[in-house]
Amino acid sequence: MGLRAFLTGFKTGYCASALVYHKGGKSIKKVFNEGYAIQNQKNILFTIIKLYPLPLLLLYYPINIFRSILIIIICLLIYKWNISKIMFKAIINFHFKDFKIALIARNKFQGSSKTIRWYKLFLQLHSFVKFDIERAWEYLIKRSPSALDKYR
Repeated sequence: MGLRAFLTGFKTGYCASALVYHKGGKSIKKVFNEGYAIQNQKNILFTIIKLYPLPLLLLYYPINIFRSILIIIICLLIYKWNISKIMFKAIINFHFKDFKIALIARNKFQGSSKTIRWYKLFLQLHSFVKFDIERAWEYLIKRSPSALDKYR
């Protein structure tokens, strides 16, 4: 449900009889532009820095950056310039403008919150490799439009 809630020990539940209507981003369509897409990518990096326990941060962060650079290169090779531009701007902006802010937020969160052990989180993480392969197949091989393809 939420990484922060999970890390701090909150439990989630499932109610089979609950009826939920989700409009799938209807209210966000008004501001869905390149700037918004860049901010979303920066938020992913911010969340990893702020919330991941140190052993997982040391493992996943370099992999995440490598994956992002690989996506940029592949998208350049297959002429998806807009995705490359969004990913590149997000990585550069985050590391030169927001990285220190993320470290401050990390110190505050890690110092004030009692969190679960890092290996419990590790066991709960879904395989990002499988997920990335499925997305690469869908968006790069089958050429299905991704959310980032909307920004030209």
